Amino acid sequence: MSKYDKLIKKVEVFEKLAVYGDRSNFLKALAQEVTPTVGGTPEADAYLAQFPQNSSAPPAPAKPQLPSIPLDVQEMLSKIVTVEGVGLPLQNDGQIGSKTKQALDAFRKKFNVPGNFSDQDTFGVIKNTYNRDPDRYGKLSTPGKAQPKAAPAPAQPQVRDLDDAYKAQQEYYKKQSIPPGVKG
Repeated sequence: MSKYDKLIKKVEVFEKLAVYGDRSNFLKALAQEVTPTVGGTPEADAYLAQFPQNSSAPPAPAKPQLPSIPLDVQEMLSKIVTVEGVGLPLQNDGQIGSKTKQALDAFRKKFNVPGNFSDQDTFGVIKNTYNRDPDRYGKLSTPGKAQPKAAPAPAQPQVRDLDDAYKAQQEYYKKQSIPPGVKG
């Protein structure tokens, strides 16, 4: 087989790959030794009909919407977990992504926040922890920006500080018949 024939064979393979966008149809086309041309076969016509005329690629899937967190709370959380040595600094984007979720879990574990607390209740504990000792955790970079306050969940008691969180945890254990000190 000459270099020319090899090159033609490669072009035919790439043409099949372009027309049959998914792997299974591409492999079937290779196995059948069918060389579709754009607009020349029913398979190619059906494939091209899926897309608008001005686009040759399928539209990108939409990004999933992540839960939100106030920017000031996210910055406080970042400073607390960094100073306490239980996490790394976070990118303040106002979303609870994987790194912010890990930081929230580390904060809950470090400060014994009960597991039945919602994210909104935990945000209150973060604010109280930070405000108790702002000199230790440093100043916020956006002190003038007022963040909208999230309403606490109606079923949960509002937590003022860690002492209240401890009391709420003990009450939770009593209601669940779980002895204190045993994780529930």
